Amino acid sequence: MASDANAAVKMLLETANLTVSDEEFAKFTESYPILRSQADGLYLPHLDAEEPAVSFDPTAE
Repeated sequence: MASDANAAVKMLLETANLTVSDEEFAKFTESYPILRSQADGLYLPHLDAEEPAVSFDPTAE
């Protein structure tokens, strides 16, 4: 799992053309699995057929 996180973080940083210190890389690698899981949780395939809302009413229930 750690090698997967290392590879993913390395690829993301290279794609963004960013250079980070070893300490920063270690922190990114440590937090990557949590952030990836949270981002994956935002994908809701059961809503694919729904039309997006064009306005937002905060008082609606």
